[in-house]
Amino acid sequence: MFAKLAITIVGLGASFGGLLIIRQQAIDTTAEIARLQMRLEQHRKAITRMHSVVAEAVRPADLQLAKDRLGLEWQSIRYRFDPVQYAPGGELPWKDEPQFASQPPNAVPGQELGG
Repeated sequence: MFAKLAITIVGLGASFGGLLIIRQQAIDTTAEIARLQMRLEQHRKAITRMHSVVAEAVRPADLQLAKDRLGLEWQSIRYRFDPVQYAPGGELPWKDEPQFASQPPNAVPGQELGG
């Protein structure tokens, strides 16, 4: 009788120990997800700061000057393509092929050309 009771107690202890391990792993996983979400938000804020720095440094007049200096012909983009709006196999909002500039830009606005 004592052996059965001891085996039952040891078995219950092992089961509860296993449940505690599973619970701790779930808590650790949740904490890791929270840390990753916090890092993602920090990266999003850093990207937003970088966008604002670039937007502040590059004015439309500077872009126009660089375009004229390089002799490029730029075409305006009608609107941003939203892939969620158009289901696969659906019709695109334009019928013609996309058109690209004759040459890719090879200089940073504000820098002198040729060195």
